[in-house]
This record gives sequence, C-alpha cells and structure tokens, in this order.
Amino acid sequence: MADVLAVDLGGTKVMAAVVSDAGEVRGSARQRHGAHGDWSEALDAIKAAAEKALKKAEASWDQIESAGIGVPGPVDHGNGVAFQLPNLGLSDVQVSKDVSELLGTKVIVENDVDAGLMGEIWQGAAKGRRHAVGLFPGTGLGGAVYVDGELVRGKTGITGEIGHLVMNPKGPRCGCGRRGCLEAYASRTAMEKWVRKRHRKGYGTNLEGIEDADSRIRSRAFLRAAEAEDRLALKAIKRVSKYLGYASANLIHMLSPEVIVFGGGIIEAMGDIMMERIRKVAKKRCLPGCYDGVDLVEAKCGDDASVLGVAAATFRAMGHELN
Repeated sequence: MADVLAVDLGGTKVMAAVVSDAGEVRGSARQRHGAHGDWSEALDAIKAAAEKALKKAEASWDQIESAGIGVPGPVDHGNGVAFQLPNLGLSDVQVSKDVSELLGTKVIVENDVDAGLMGEIWQGAAKGRRHAVGLFPGTGLGGAVYVDGELVRGKTGITGEIGHLVMNPKGPRCGCGRRGCLEAYASRTAMEKWVRKRHRKGYGTNLEGIEDADSRIRSRAFLRAAEAEDRLALKAIKRVSKYLGYASANLIHMLSPEVIVFGGGIIEAMGDIMMERIRKVAKKRCLPGCYDGVDLVEAKCGDDASVLGVAAATFRAMGHELN
C-alpha cells in the first residue's frame, strides 16, 4: 500500500490528508490562515496542516511517496503554476516549486474543483464513470468536465468554467464583472442578492440575517426558512434549481455525460429539496433521447472530495493504477 499527502488550499483554511492508493483517508487536519496577499503565510499553514495530518495518520515523511495540492484558481499543469488565486489575492504563484521545497517531496498541482470531481469519480457519486461533469454551487459556482477517463484541459488548462456560461447577456452582474453568467443566477451570493432586492421592495421573509446588510445569509438559513414555508426563500431556491436545470440541459446537449455530480454548499444544505426540480427542468429542456441514461446526483465525498481527487491525480502522475 502506498500513501501520498494531499492538500486542499482554500481562501481561509488548509486541509491536508494522508491518503492511501485504496482511497482511504488515513488522517486529516485543518489549519486556518489569514494569507490574503501573503503566500509565505499560506505556506506556513500548509506545513502545519501537513504535519498534523501525518501525526493523525501515525505516519512519517519517509512513508509519503509524493504530494499534491488543489488550489482555488486556474493552473498551468505543466509548470505547476497558479495563474491566479483570487480568494488569496495572489497571481502567478510557483505552487509546485515552493510547496515541493517546503515539504521535501515532488508536488503536483490541481485546480480544486477539478480535484473535487476526481474525488467523486474515484470514491464517490460518479465512481467508475468515464464521462462526467461536476457542478459545485456555493459562494460562486465551480465546474469540471471529465471525458473518456480524463479531465478536460483544453489549450490553456483553464476549462470547466461552467459558472460563466452566459444565461442572459443583459442579466444580473456576476462577480467576474460581466452580466448574466450562470453564477449570477445559481450561487449562494446570487440567492442572497435576489432576496435582499425583493425584501427592500417590501416582500416579507423571516430569513436569518435579512435585516443586517453586513451579514451573509448562509445556505442553512435558506433551508431553515424553506422548512418553515417562507415564501421568499422557497422562491429563491426554486429559481436556483431552475437555472441549474437549464445549465444541466446545456451540458447534456454538449457533452452527453453519464453523470452530472452536484456538490458545494448549496447542494449540501438543500439537495433534498432541489435535486428533483433540477432533474425535472433538465429533462424538459433536453431534446428527445438526450436525457435518457444520464444521472443527476448529489456528491457523496463531502469535505474529502478535493483531497481524494488531489490524491488520485498524484497517484496517476506516479504511474499508479487506481481502482
């Protein structure tokens, strides 16, 4: 049995895990950081999380064959460079080189959303599938595409930006600065903007945080309001589900996947009340025969998805065949 160290670098925390080639997370740990604009602080957090994970796995550095890291931004896979890490306020980061020097082992670099889909393909909801798409709506909306057993890289490596498919060129402003992106309709941020706008116009709601303009309305708050039959919250959830259904139909027409995996904070909180509508809208929007045999499913791996995917990519880079 071989082990690798897999790291998931987020905007405010790092998760590290020792993962076996059988897909077992033998030990994992988290480390918070305030590394916005400071790559050295992020490196310190990576080192701390890695050492905690090794301790929990009762493993030593000598047992680690290689390491991988998932980062929240587009990656030059050939050189291990992150073009941009917007949540960290960084660009053109020599991730592979710097983390390799930090940990004393070879390091591969992967986009975190691509890694999330890989984790679901290796050990989760898309296990064994060769044609899959991942949609991960949370604060934004990440995506990944897997065709014939490989992640789609394209010419630049910047692929799977499903959140920036244009749904309406005159639609609401997206966080990217453009108008009408899917992310501007189907993310937690989009939900919050939509309900706040309607609340200001006089629509009633008991959503937690709606009266505080400086607070965030969390996905779980939408769920609790929906369970209490709050009409505005229910409309917001229905609206997001509709647009995820539209996007699914587009992806089915374009790629004919075996499965579309839905994850991220919104689905983790509200998948039980969203998935059936997503499926219904997608089926209605698909051409005859296109929807047949396509599974639209919730992710299963939770917080482990990205580290499992990073581990899978690392093992594959080492030449290991994974089951």
